Amino acid sequence: MWTLFFVLGACSSSIPVGDTQNPDVILVSIDTLRADHLSCYGYERRTSPFLDRLAEQGTMFSDARSPTPWTLPTHTTMMTGLHPHSHGVVDDSVQRDPNTTMLAQVMKESGYETAGVVSSLYVSSIFGFEKGFDFFEDFSLHTERANLSGRVPASDVVDRAIEWWKEREAGKPVFLFLHFYDAHYAYEPPDPYNRIFDRPSQKGDLRYRNYFHFQKNPPSKTDFRHLIAQYDESIRYIDDQLLRLHKELKGRSIRWVITSDHGEEFGERGSWGHAHTLYHEQLHVPLIISGANIPIQKVEQRVGTQDIMPTIASWCDEGEEQATDGINILGGEIPDRVFVAETSRFRSFRLSVAAQNYRLEWDLRSRSLELFSDRDFLETEDLSDQKNDLVTRLQSTLLSKIGKRWEARSKGVVKGKYIWDGTKMLSGAADIQIGDSFTVFPFDLPFSFQNLKETSVFSHGQRPHINSALVYLGEGIVHPKKLSPNVEQQLQQLGYIQED
Repeated sequence: MWTLFFVLGACSSSIPVGDTQNPDVILVSIDTLRADHLSCYGYERRTSPFLDRLAEQGTMFSDARSPTPWTLPTHTTMMTGLHPHSHGVVDDSVQRDPNTTMLAQVMKESGYETAGVVSSLYVSSIFGFEKGFDFFEDFSLHTERANLSGRVPASDVVDRAIEWWKEREAGKPVFLFLHFYDAHYAYEPPDPYNRIFDRPSQKGDLRYRNYFHFQKNPPSKTDFRHLIAQYDESIRYIDDQLLRLHKELKGRSIRWVITSDHGEEFGERGSWGHAHTLYHEQLHVPLIISGANIPIQKVEQRVGTQDIMPTIASWCDEGEEQATDGINILGGEIPDRVFVAETSRFRSFRLSVAAQNYRLEWDLRSRSLELFSDRDFLETEDLSDQKNDLVTRLQSTLLSKIGKRWEARSKGVVKGKYIWDGTKMLSGAADIQIGDSFTVFPFDLPFSFQNLKETSVFSHGQRPHINSALVYLGEGIVHPKKLSPNVEQQLQQLGYIQED
């Protein structure tokens, strides 16, 4: 039995009084946190006593899903309520439409004082996440070489949040967004957390390289046992830091929203990491809403991270005006919905749809399909050979949700990775007639269209010129983004730029 102690900062000032009519809102995103590694979701280790308490005193969603298994697009979804195929930010070379409404803007316009403290480049100001915040701390992750390792510990995130809160004036309610990166590899919990479940790390321990390397060279059972222990210790460390924040805010009326952007694979599909597949261990994330006037209940109906923004916004005067892909999941009975997911990271390309009590995993790169029953929660039995008609229906459902984004004004040939022409998925090229509509995957890759006059290059979301051979039918506009050499170096060190 371990008892952990931490020292509260020695500061004589106190948290100023809030708005007695409107509770504060704290949105917490714990990067790379699998739901099934929290005690309240049935995990055997006691990784999350504080989060367990929040779950017991509020609403816990047992089946919350992320639309993609990596940080940037999922947090864009979390803050906009839009699916990746709506907001378009499916790669770090793309920035979202600057006219897209962010959650912090809604809160600010509704009278909240807004603050964000984040610990990863992918939720920093370099990708526009500061929009709508009165105060935003990203620890200059995008500019200072000292931060190239990407390590901002949970204690620093909480310290900065408390420091800001003590400096502000009393009166307004607060919307606070906190992002923690400690459960992301390389899992480096500080002492004494690093020996709760296993020995401390030592020289020679396995370090993360990339997903492809570990496909060819899987970690041993001993290696995985130690990695999982470090991961769980990192979760417990974050949990205690949130408890520390809770104690500092004692006496204030608060609504907590706890979630994650994606999970982590620990050998379930033969490798280690995330971003490459869409299975349960990657997309099943925690979602706990607890605090002032939140019902005590466990919700079994499937929900998604696209629901976080409209749910929080519903607590505000401005919230009802926002158009999103999500719904207020505390506003009554939750309907059955179709859930689409996608990833095109690191030369993988997968699509997924969950509907009709099944989930389809479609690997376009290997041209393979897998079908899982909702009753098979860990997704271990592929039923695709037994239910061919259902597979076909789910493929059609998936592609209808993603949509056809281009329409041809002339006859020609479109060339891209994969082309969906409304009836079938083609690889490499497709003949297109006048008036045909189609879409090209992955969304972040450019493609060409050749007619009798010329060959033109297009990108999803970038409006073609008025006399172009193609018309863009998609939602919104996305914009190319050029990263600095320092940022590219940081992404490589974090494992986000990889080679085979």
